[in-house]
Amino acid sequence: MPGRRNSQHASAHNGVRTDTPVPSGEYDFMSGTLVDAATLNRAMGLARQWDVAPHDVLIANGWVRQNDYYRALAQDCGAEFVEVPTAGTLTPFSHVATPREALRSQILRRVRNGQVDVAYAPVAARPGELKRHLAVDVNRIAITTPLDLRSAIQRSFADRLMANAINSLTNRFPGESAGQGLVASQRYILAAIFAAICISVFLAPVFTLHVLAGIATLFFALVVALRLVACINAALGAYPNCPCCVWY
Repeated sequence: MPGRRNSQHASAHNGVRTDTPVPSGEYDFMSGTLVDAATLNRAMGLARQWDVAPHDVLIANGWVRQNDYYRALAQDCGAEFVEVPTAGTLTPFSHVATPREALRSQILRRVRNGQVDVAYAPVAARPGELKRHLAVDVNRIAITTPLDLRSAIQRSFADRLMANAINSLTNRFPGESAGQGLVASQRYILAAIFAAICISVFLAPVFTLHVLAGIATLFFALVVALRLVACINAALGAYPNCPCCVWY
């Protein structure tokens, strides 16, 4: 029968059969609300194949929005969910720690009504594992999304991250950074070139001018040639947003 063949083909999509019943367990709170049983079962099959959590498959494939999943997860665990408008109040627990350590901790600090509580972003935790964590004090632990976790860390460590981005090359390879002055070897090379030009101008001024003019011409010819190549590639569709065709 055509309908049966189509259902069998869909259930065997991506090499994972989804015609087995959805196992009752920690992801049952999603079935029939955020996703249907077939989609949930397919995600579980892919999760076993890829060795990841089923909710990672659902979110990565766009079958469930990240906010919707973590809101439903918080409701199933009996915890509060930190809505996006209030996520700006989240900060890492320790500003002494590095951004990588704050991200690894998966917890944020939140001050509410004068009291400090915890916002937890369970990146890889399954619902059953999360419930065991929340059993300690569910009233002081709220759930937030990994995206809000990253946003809070980026916001709190913005100055440090910017300084690291700017100064990392200078600190690691001082001789290769434009922020540093010329190293000794570079100064020696420039001094030798300048001395050679001065001697050449003194001994053969006309010949020196011809050589310098030839070098300058060759340099600008190479620049024009590269621009022409870029324009040709843009015309062929390789670089549709290339601005070089406006300049030349």
